[in-house]
Amino acid sequence: SKGLEFPHVIVVGFSEAPHLTLYQHLTVSIEEQKLSLAPYIVSESKNVISRWGNQIRKDFNVKETEEHERLLYVAMTRAQLSLSLVAETRSRQSHSSWQKKSIWPELGLHPHQHYDFISESAGPEMEKLISLKKDPVVVKEKLQFKNKLQLSTSVTESLQQPVSTSAKNVNYEQKINDILKAKKGTDLHRLFESLQIYSKNSELFKSLQKNLTTEQKKSIQYLLKVTDYPLDRLIQSGQVEWGFGLKTSKGLLQGQIDLWGQLDNQIYIVDYKTGSSQYVEKAYQQLLFYAQCLYKMNLLDFKMKLNFVVTYPLEEKTFSKSYTNYENLKQNTPQDIQELFS
Repeated sequence: SKGLEFPHVIVVGFSEAPHLTLYQHLTVSIEEQKLSLAPYIVSESKNVISRWGNQIRKDFNVKETEEHERLLYVAMTRAQLSLSLVAETRSRQSHSSWQKKSIWPELGLHPHQHYDFISESAGPEMEKLISLKKDPVVVKEKLQFKNKLQLSTSVTESLQQPVSTSAKNVNYEQKINDILKAKKGTDLHRLFESLQIYSKNSELFKSLQKNLTTEQKKSIQYLLKVTDYPLDRLIQSGQVEWGFGLKTSKGLLQGQIDLWGQLDNQIYIVDYKTGSSQYVEKAYQQLLFYAQCLYKMNLLDFKMKLNFVVTYPLEEKTFSKSYTNYENLKQNTPQDIQELFS
């Protein structure tokens, strides 16, 4: 989502089941550093999956289900003025669907202190919904929270400047381009994440490259050939797509670090970027938050040298900042960020 918002959001498929992986020819466990192939049995005319492979797939299904729930949360929180949830009631309903897990209200209008909820039933053709209020109120400005409530935010949101939530003069073409760029960035991040598995096995790596675009191949080749920083070793041994949640003075701070680890008595925190390198200073600010969180969780040596590495594989550029130790980092950290982690 990358913080994108829209005046009106419509979520379809509310009654459908999440798309789960039902079969895997190749099963890989990063934790156990094992893989399992499903050999083809000629006499049975099918591939046979091991019990271990089936268990790994089930564990993966749990993660897929969690991602399905997160997707709904992201979609719902993108709405500025209205949110529409569309479910098919006569068929294609599933016990694992969003609809079955929610409390679906009876037909009619359901006024609420902070918003109004309308439940309607329609045939194949539905009449245009008419706004209940002539002067809609922006949802985010209407909600009132108690001061003592611990709110959750992400590192990316913490770095963003407040933007107007007005629905007027919206450039929808630009919005679509932003979505496509965000999707491209997500796809590349997943590709970089998979390198920890594929880069350790030459045959798997060749198999991966066969399915990549020219741009994706060039990006991977650049990452693995960077010589100024030990990215290739970090990719193999570091912490990849490392998610965290930390309670701060202003609430719960959440984030996901692309890559970090300790090599040769030095700490490296790496951020992959698919945008323009002209925003590298903002990327450094993001890594500053990540470092403070890791120190707060006592996961880093306070005396070790710290390196921020921001790499732009599409531009084939990499930037870095270094600090002699934690005290040096603290001296270069703005007061408001220090107070956040105090």
